[in-house]
Amino acid sequence: MRSKQIYFMAAIFVALALVAYFAYQSKMAPEQRAAQTGKKKMFPNFKADEAKKLKIKSLGSEATLQRDDTGTWIVPDKGNYPADKKALQQILDAIESMDTGTVVSRNPEKQRLYEVDEMMGTEVTFLDKSDQEIAHFFVGKAGQDFFSTNVRLAGTNDVRLVNKMLSHMFKRPGGDWRDKLIFDIDEGKIAKLSVTGEEGTVIFGKSEQGTWSTIEPAGKEADAEEIKRCAAAFAKLRASGFADEKDKDKFALDKPGRVITATTDDGEAHTLNVCGEKSKAQFFVQRAGSDTVFFISKYQIDRMSKSWEHILGVEVKKSKKMHPPKGMQLPKPKKENK
Repeated sequence: MRSKQIYFMAAIFVALALVAYFAYQSKMAPEQRAAQTGKKKMFPNFKADEAKKLKIKSLGSEATLQRDDTGTWIVPDKGNYPADKKALQQILDAIESMDTGTVVSRNPEKQRLYEVDEMMGTEVTFLDKSDQEIAHFFVGKAGQDFFSTNVRLAGTNDVRLVNKMLSHMFKRPGGDWRDKLIFDIDEGKIAKLSVTGEEGTVIFGKSEQGTWSTIEPAGKEADAEEIKRCAAAFAKLRASGFADEKDKDKFALDKPGRVITATTDDGEAHTLNVCGEKSKAQFFVQRAGSDTVFFISKYQIDRMSKSWEHILGVEVKKSKKMHPPKGMQLPKPKKENK
């Protein structure tokens, strides 16, 4: 038991260190991060806004991302779906600010050891609008401190240890670079939140003073902080993944079990349809007006649409197990004793 606790604490320490590292790095401009090391840049002529195409090749899989005419990064082989802009920005900032690092090997036979050969390494190629290479390198395994990475410039034998955490940046589950962001709304501008299910509808509104209250059912006092948390969860909702066509029979897009709508103070409505069940803990969802089908966790759905009983302050016995009704129906409010 003691060893498990040690491993658990170590994992928490590493996770917190990673969060601190990225928070610190994100507040620094690329040129500041490069100047901090006192070394020359790995790609002195690389400019993020001039990169037009990115090719990533790793263990037999390949991905290509490129900018469209508006400058938006897209995934061509996924119907030109928008790419994960946050991930792309992290990559661009990292490459633009990366210094030359320290040479750890010039021996071609050791490239496999550092995982920077053509077999084990992740090959990264940036091209400009003329399809000319502006950066071409192999990303290998992390350094012993986990905050550095072994890289090799294409066409050279020099393996360099750079002060960047690059390994995770170029690896995506299934190689899917599409943006999983479903909604990107300013939480402060959400003025109304409604949840509709087979059992009825609840509607909450926010006053000009920023206080949440119940509109429907009328006369019911609500937990304003709970409603605020629901709105916050909806505003920046990210999918767990994209639905696979092989599960199409489970989508049930034409009969959602729950419909959640957030309306902003300018009258714009953003609606999420919670549809078929992917698994006991995941559901297919679709944004109104979009053909894309995502799946998210039951936990995320609960965060956006707590039960009437919870938000409206109706007392629930602790011994009662709260399971979502079949079809994601909203629970009926308990009748008041007269």
